[in-house]
Amino acid sequence: MNSILDRTLNSAREVIKYIKENEKEIYDIIILTEENHSRRTFLSYKKVSHGINVGIHQLSDGVLNKDNWKDSSDGIKRLLTETIALFYNSIRRKI
Repeated sequence: MNSILDRTLNSAREVIKYIKENEKEIYDIIILTEENHSRRTFLSYKKVSHGINVGIHQLSDGVLNKDNWKDSSDGIKRLLTETIALFYNSIRRKI
């Protein structure tokens, strides 16, 4: 059963599968993702990329950034959610 914590890894698997099956000449990809989600996204894609070089471009949501994330409950919630997801995936050796 896939949990909400597995969504990033499952998305990465599907994207890489599509590329391998349909786009034979792609060797490098750049993934666009929110700043707070970039580490888990990168690790997930790196885990399943198998010969495709992965880069990450971090996008700001225009509200939270590295200087003000701690000033709101939303910033704290995002940090905790990503930390839990990273921990969960690392102890299960998924990323």
